[in-house]
Amino acid sequence: MKSIWFFVGLTLTIMGVLVVVAGIADYMAPPERSTVLAATHPALWWGGVMVAAGVVFLIRERRQQ
Repeated sequence: MKSIWFFVGLTLTIMGVLVVVAGIADYMAPPERSTVLAATHPALWWGGVMVAAGVVFLIRERRQQ
């Protein structure tokens, strides 16, 4: 039986990858109306944080088995 943390890690990793892909799309073709912090590319940062956290959860779960 899988622990809940495996599914949390898997969900974070998948959602993080989707956010990074959306951030890359916004970086390549920026929208016409920009937000105040658009120059910092928050989708890339937060997508990367989500992927990193998801991978940490997946690695920790794998070590515990």
